[in-house]
Amino acid sequence: MNNLKLTKLNSPNGKKLNEMISALKDFLNEEVDSKNTQWMENLNTILDFQDDDDSFKIFSTYEIPSDARVMYCHKPTYICSSILMKAYLTGDSTLREKIEEPLTQGLERCCMRGLRGHGYEALLEQIGALNIFMKGGLREFIDLYPELNSRFTEMILNIMVEFDAREEQEAFRGPWGDDYKEDILKINEYFATRNVFVYGTLMKGEPNHRFLEDSKFLGVTALEGYEMYNVGWYPAIVPGEGTIPGELYEVPELDIKYLDELEGEGSLYIRKCEITTGNELAYIYEYAQDTEGLEKIDSWKEYIWYVSYGSNMLEERFLCYIEGGRFEGSASYREPCEDPTRPLLKRAIDIPYDMYFGNYSGSWEGCGVSFWIQQKKVML
Repeated sequence: MNNLKLTKLNSPNGKKLNEMISALKDFLNEEVDSKNTQWMENLNTILDFQDDDDSFKIFSTYEIPSDARVMYCHKPTYICSSILMKAYLTGDSTLREKIEEPLTQGLERCCMRGLRGHGYEALLEQIGALNIFMKGGLREFIDLYPELNSRFTEMILNIMVEFDAREEQEAFRGPWGDDYKEDILKINEYFATRNVFVYGTLMKGEPNHRFLEDSKFLGVTALEGYEMYNVGWYPAIVPGEGTIPGELYEVPELDIKYLDELEGEGSLYIRKCEITTGNELAYIYEYAQDTEGLEKIDSWKEYIWYVSYGSNMLEERFLCYIEGGRFEGSASYREPCEDPTRPLLKRAIDIPYDMYFGNYSGSWEGCGVSFWIQQKKVML
């Protein structure tokens, strides 16, 4: 993560202005981590940079051509506000308290022109602005905190209505005839779904998986900073030092209420936002009751660790055993596993044995293989 540097320029310097825009976009893509010193320094840089007019403009005045005003005054305000939004969604209570007022004020400034661009680029820039906020968790934010800035929420809801109408009327073209169908449909799909991380009875093969029959499986993933307990018929997770394995689903927005009912949202569990190890923003259900006396467990399903120390340390090579195929340089074709799901987690370890390389391998066109002797190293 690079050190974020922001400066308000008084004269046009396209290179420096665009470098700052690029740096802000990079920081928006970073995972929220208030324990990371560099991340907090960058966040404080943004907070200190907020102008008296509540914007995060990188040009000192609005008295510039309209297209430049959108690019260097409004766009950085969108990006910085999205960064704060993402932090507000996934940060702890201390972080939320720190950024709530700057976020509220920044969102107010974002309402100036309905996220639209200048002239014939109005729709194009509006699509771009929506994508910026989508990276910050826009749909989850207006779900969970609609009153934090009601004007901003109303603006987004109105844009959703407008984009739904464009899809219904097939009005996908801009003033110059450019086709924005793919962009508009992608945005409409985004607002129609929510990502949900599941870790217990909603997973594949579990009794409540039927609640996800209309949902799209996005893959296996994990959630750091939580611990799991066995409640009996189902598991519970609460903040802690562990890593929770699970599955990620894209759930129709209309089905969230059924998941809330199943989980007893608001009493037994609390629905909140977190970021998975795959850097995906998702809803989770955190246990809201006391875990004292409950058995602490690693996961709801049983997993095993596979240790690689030779060619399988290369992920692409190892995945041939899981998904099937022949890796470049190998003479052997591997049939896929019955369950070709990719590994959930990976980590580096030290193996306390001596490793050698030699012999003859039919799989590697006569080259050698790595192997180790089952006798622990003697540490002097």
